Amino acid sequence: MGVRDIPLAAVWEALLGHDHSNADHGVIWNQRMPRTLIGLLAGVALGVAGALLQGLTRNPIADPGLLGINAGASLAVVSAIALFGVTDPAGFVWFAFVGGATAAALVYAAATLGPEGPTPVTLILLGAAVTATATSAITLMLLTDQPASPSTAAGRWGLR
Repeated sequence: MGVRDIPLAAVWEALLGHDHSNADHGVIWNQRMPRTLIGLLAGVALGVAGALLQGLTRNPIADPGLLGINAGASLAVVSAIALFGVTDPAGFVWFAFVGGATAAALVYAAATLGPEGPTPVTLILLGAAVTATATSAITLMLLTDQPASPSTAAGRWGLR
């Protein structure tokens, strides 16, 4: 499926024997196949990550939001934009990865300090605390950023 209609027979021909002179085969091999493989790999990675989180927390509904990973990644991206001027989405990925990993490590390390070790309840409570802290820090950065403040925006649009 796509902007260019390619019959199913042409897809099978391209998969079984690639003809470099056939434009449909080029679309299949150079555009659709890589995107399909990336989508499959992303799905597998998300499934493995979910299974690891659920196994680690012994909670069948655990997700990255419960453990503060989403908030840690968001805080790192907002910090990269506000403090370092990162504007390239390819740069956001690395900051998000480091922020999410840092939040997960912080939650797990703090949970191990408890008398019973990292139980599902302590992991979730600490994840909620990390989420609240990171969300507050994100809000503080966004509110103190001059271009985003209401008075600057009102002046820019002539609303004073």
